[in-house]
Amino acid sequence: KTLKKRYSKKTQNTPSARGNIMSSASSSSFPNVINDDHKNHKRSSSCIDKTTSNNNNEELDDNDNKVKNNNNNKVLTKVHSTGDLVDVDNVEIFVTETSVTNSPIQSIKKNNSNNNNNNNNNEEETSILTSVNNFMMNIFSSDHNNPKTNISTRPKNVPQKDPIEAAKHEKEFMDMMKNSKLKEEQRIIEEKKKTKYRNLREKKLKDSLKIWKQGNIIQQWEKKKNLKRTKELIFRGIPPHVRTKLWPLEVGNQLYLTKELYDIYVRQAERTLVLSKSGNQELYGKEETVTLIPLDLPRTFPALSFFQTGGPYNDDLRRVLEAYTCYRPDIGYVQGMSYLAAILLLNLSPCESFLCLANILNRPLLLGFYRMDINVITLFVDTLSTLIEIYIPSLSSHLVKFDITPSLFIVDWVMTLFTKSLSLDIASRIWDTLLLEWDVFIFKVCLSLLQLCRDQLVDSSYEDTLTLLTHIPSFEEEDLFYHIENFQFDKNCKPIAKYFNQLNNI
Repeated sequence: KTLKKRYSKKTQNTPSARGNIMSSASSSSFPNVINDDHKNHKRSSSCIDKTTSNNNNEELDDNDNKVKNNNNNKVLTKVHSTGDLVDVDNVEIFVTETSVTNSPIQSIKKNNSNNNNNNNNNEEETSILTSVNNFMMNIFSSDHNNPKTNISTRPKNVPQKDPIEAAKHEKEFMDMMKNSKLKEEQRIIEEKKKTKYRNLREKKLKDSLKIWKQGNIIQQWEKKKNLKRTKELIFRGIPPHVRTKLWPLEVGNQLYLTKELYDIYVRQAERTLVLSKSGNQELYGKEETVTLIPLDLPRTFPALSFFQTGGPYNDDLRRVLEAYTCYRPDIGYVQGMSYLAAILLLNLSPCESFLCLANILNRPLLLGFYRMDINVITLFVDTLSTLIEIYIPSLSSHLVKFDITPSLFIVDWVMTLFTKSLSLDIASRIWDTLLLEWDVFIFKVCLSLLQLCRDQLVDSSYEDTLTLLTHIPSFEEEDLFYHIENFQFDKNCKPIAKYFNQLNNI
């Protein structure tokens, strides 16, 4: 009754109440705009509620004011902003430019002329709108498991699809929805698996931390470092808090470097930068390579942003690399050093990082690679090729077929000690054991990475093989260490023993 009263008063007393109404299509164009199945959906406060009256002779009376419906279906519309009831039999709904932020429908304007051309155009537009509306309703309300779902999207003025074509498109649509559902289910399973593994990993690290604290391993490192129990604990992964103390012990300090020496080389690097910028020729060896260091810093673990310009470790990393360049001007700065120094800085102080970096690069294998000693590189490549032939014969045959040698992909692995090719967590765990076993463990990691990719590699073309070897696909951490553990050879293995004998003679 309130609505009736408001309608009759507004139509009598406020002729401009419908000033925003513009003439448009007949009401027969609108039956599908709002589906009966979606009447209960929430609308924004400025949207329009519609009610239809199908009785030809129904009367709305209040104070002797009556409105009669025509033979055609009428749509009575309440505009919330004004409270008016509007006959939508001859209106067009449109969206103005300024209405986007408030509501899909902002304006309704009265049509003062029933032009036939306008009616035809409006009917065509409404037909297209209705088809789009039906399509969206079908998507949101249909059962994806029901093969009879109607996905027709063609407007009335376009010829209908051929039945065979329509069936084909419907099948493709259903397959697409099914695949999408399967992918989502697989994603959820993977997320649960990762969460479970992460929780298990954290629990193992907590248990391991207790053992490290109670076992006095760090305090008695020289006595316990070669014990089987200690090596097993290290292979499982060292807790981050323990790494800060254990890594320097594993690396050692055979060069007898000190903090005072580090400070001296940092100051010397500053003078070297000034001299190199002024074009002075009094630099020793490859000291001028300090100017290359800033170029490599943003490319070191770019996903972390720790070493980017303005990052928390940018200056520390630069100083450590500059100090090493002045400490070993015969080597200078070489690409790859930044990754070694960066992973050390994430666990140690700048001074400790410098001491460890200098001792790591003093190892015969690393020193040979950074000096680009062809004899050392060839020896390592040949030994690895022999191990691949022994332990992964199918992959060895595949590489021989395409004439691919480990020299094409192994340089990055060795010079960065896997920090560039693998995730930081996996690389850190590799370093836990690598810093203790060195060359033997490096061979095991190389073989394990190849073993993980073997099935993909043996079925790949030449180009795909090289891509896989230079861009290792993601894998589970435990899968890698499972393969590492399965390679049981040690330094007494014939190829390894031969490798060490020749390395010592170079």
